Formats: sequence, C-alpha cells, structure tokens
Amino acid sequence: MLAATPDLLAGALADLDPGSRALLDLSLRRGLPDEEIGEFLGTDARAVSERRAEVIDAITYGIGGEGPEDAAEVRAALVDLPAEGWSGDPLPPEPDPDPDPEPAFVRAAQPAREPAKALKSPTDTPLTPGRIAAAVVALLLVGIAIVLLAASAGSGDDDSTTATETPATATSTQARTTTGAGQPDGPLARFDSLIGEGRGTARLTGGGQRLDVRIAGLPDPLGARYEIWLYDDIARARSIGSFSRESTELDAPLPANPANYEFIDVSLEPADDNPNHSGETVLRLPTSEL
Repeated sequence: MLAATPDLLAGALADLDPGSRALLDLSLRRGLPDEEIGEFLGTDARAVSERRAEVIDAITYGIGGEGPEDAAEVRAALVDLPAEGWSGDPLPPEPDPDPDPEPAFVRAAQPAREPAKALKSPTDTPLTPGRIAAAVVALLLVGIAIVLLAASAGSGDDDSTTATETPATATSTQARTTTGAGQPDGPLARFDSLIGEGRGTARLTGGGQRLDVRIAGLPDPLGARYEIWLYDDIARARSIGSFSRESTELDAPLPANPANYEFIDVSLEPADDNPNHSGETVLRLPTSEL
C-alpha cells in the first residue's frame, strides 16, 4: 500500500505549479465547494472536479503510487495535511528532545520569570465567507490564472514547433481543462508497458492539435534516449519528442491527422545519428483511446 506521508506530500505540493497547488488548497484544505471555485474560474463544478483529479493523479504517480486506490489515499492524506505542508516548502525536521532538566538547586537559584504573553496567530481569526473570498482571489490571481493563460497560449497550428519538455514532477502539470478555442480536452489515456517498467498518460489538447504526455518510472537510459512517436510500424513512425531520463512531461504539437496513426509509441533509442525507430518499444497506447 502507498505510504502518503506528510513529508512526501509536502514535497509534491512544492513541485506543483502555483495554480494547481492553489486549487488543491482551496478545495481540500479550505473545503471550498467546486461550484464556488468554478465561479471564480468562469467554468463549472465538473471541470473543477476533473482538474483536481488530474492533479491528484499526478501527485500519486510522482510519489510512486498507481491506480484509484492510491489516488484516494493521497486525497485523504492531503485533507489531513498540516498547514505548514501547504506552504510550498518541505516540512521542517522534528525538533530534538528537550535536554535533561537542570538540577533543582540550580532552578531554585534563578529568579522567576514572568509568563510570556501569548501572540495572536492570524489563523485564530474565523474563516468568514469574506475571508474565503479574499483567499480565493489571492491564490487564483497568482496561480490559477497563470494556468489558464498558458492554456490559451498553448494551442497552435504550426507543425514545425518543437515539443516543450518540462521537469517531470507531480505537480508541474500542463494538462488543461479547456483550450483557448473553447474545445474540451480529450480523455486521459494510459500507456501499456511492454517491458514491465514505466507508466504514463497522454491526452489531446488544443482541439486535437497538441498531445500532453506524462511518463515516469522508466529505467535509466544510460546515455541513450527515449523517443515518442506517432506509430504504425517501424517504417511509418513520426517522432514528436524525446527525453533522456527516467521520466518526462511533454506538450507536443501534432500533424493535421494524428488519428491516421495507430499508436502513440515510446522507444529506447541508441546514441547514434539514426533518426529511425529502433524497434525497441517500451510503452504504447492506441490512438483510438485519445
């Protein structure tokens, strides 16, 4: 069973983009209903729920989990996560135990001190609807708006644009609820591993003009690279991006008719100048599932 410890979750939250972290904070930590979050985003409760599920899935994969049971455990652990775990910084280490108490005769020789005055914490103030709204505005303007702006800028028609690779972490997510053209994203499809290692997801974005790919858990390529292809067979394979580590996130432009290819394929490619598919497939999913 996945052990979603506070330290792991705090680290995963620190790696998230500000918009995704703000969404989880408002929804899971503060308990704001999806309908209210949707009003601020100009979308509906279903879109908020789907986006939250995507972010939780990304965190689950990022800390070594897989499947709905692990995702449910991550969600429950986020609800119970201490406030300092949501700050975007790793949790501080546990304090050292108190030293041995001083002997009684030493304590008796010291003058008594006045008790320290309690400092009022900002969290002592009740979370009124007005304060919730202020928190929503502060978090959404900084974070979620960034995600929406990136979404509208992400759609494009130029097939010559290279794939954009970002550090593969659970939270640096680029999946978008809607595109700039108002078209809904495609369903989330999962890769099958042909080598018993590695996992990943893919979905169409930008009205079918781009492919959002997330991969983790592959073996170290050891100087080689992994290549992502539109694939029918070795002779008819079109590269849409590559990466040289165990995991990645790619936002790749697609040709006009990606459905003409049967698979999205991930292969291990040797460190040579041969641009063709090596024949060593590690992950694959049918394009019919996108």
